[in-house]
Amino acid sequence: MLLSSVAIAEACGRRRRRRRGWSHSRYWRRYVKPEPKPKIVSLNPDHLWYDYSDQSIRWNTSAPANLPYIVRVDLDGEHDIFAMTTSGGVGGNYHYEYGYYADVGVARSIGGSGFIVKWATRIGELKIRQDTDGDYEWHTRDFYGEGEWFGFTLQKNTPPTDWVVVLHRSDGTNILPVDNTFWWSINGGKTWNSFTP
Repeated sequence: MLLSSVAIAEACGRRRRRRRGWSHSRYWRRYVKPEPKPKIVSLNPDHLWYDYSDQSIRWNTSAPANLPYIVRVDLDGEHDIFAMTTSGGVGGNYHYEYGYYADVGVARSIGGSGFIVKWATRIGELKIRQDTDGDYEWHTRDFYGEGEWFGFTLQKNTPPTDWVVVLHRSDGTNILPVDNTFWWSINGGKTWNSFTP
């Protein structure tokens, strides 16, 4: 049976439409890639961010004096031991030798709002305490027992400080990437937020 030119054209059009639809969906499945992760994710504007380039948590300790413990960072979710800094910058803590300064260390909660702190270093306008080669493998060791390790480094090791603290995980010997969920608080531990890299 001979087909009319109209029928042939309609059949070809249907095949072309099906072929175009099939190839488009196949292209989408095979070639469209997810958006790459940004280098830096801001977790709290001007204060706290995650840097994918070295898998670190960074924050700016320069803060108003009415926020005496501006940042707490917890790496295991239990909130009993955490990295902590006092606020620095103009209006914050002042020492004749350091100028305006911030202390960096590890704290352990001891019930209620109390905690004990082991300071790793002090950063200031006039001086930065250098007890090591720049890496601070730090943890708490007290009558409560051994604590969790944290790896601190500074973004700038010479005064005047830029107020930025860099935090990694640590096994007590080596600096390790922060590649799992972590938590942070900017209100003295009243509330915590989490982020998964």
